[in-house]
Amino acid sequence: MTQTVISGLMTGVGRSVDRWMRHSDVDPILKFNRDTGEVMASFGAGLFVLPHGLHVDTDGNVWVTDSMGNEAGTKGHQVFKILVPRRHLV
Repeated sequence: MTQTVISGLMTGVGRSVDRWMRHSDVDPILKFNRDTGEVMASFGAGLFVLPHGLHVDTDGNVWVTDSMGNEAGTKGHQVFKILVPRRHLV
């Protein structure tokens, strides 16, 4: 992973830790196993200009604010709701 700026860190629902980064071409949102540090999931490459805020709701959906727009005016200044896929247990 290239050098980057860590923008935030929060604990999520369950036994995971979520981290988001800015100024990076890799997935800026990473979900870690709290006990092992293993990356469980990552996403968002190319979706955000400057991810600034992150919230995990009670359903496990991830809300991300993008606080900066790009020069072309085609991305940024938005709030994204990332839906978490549902697993059927039965």
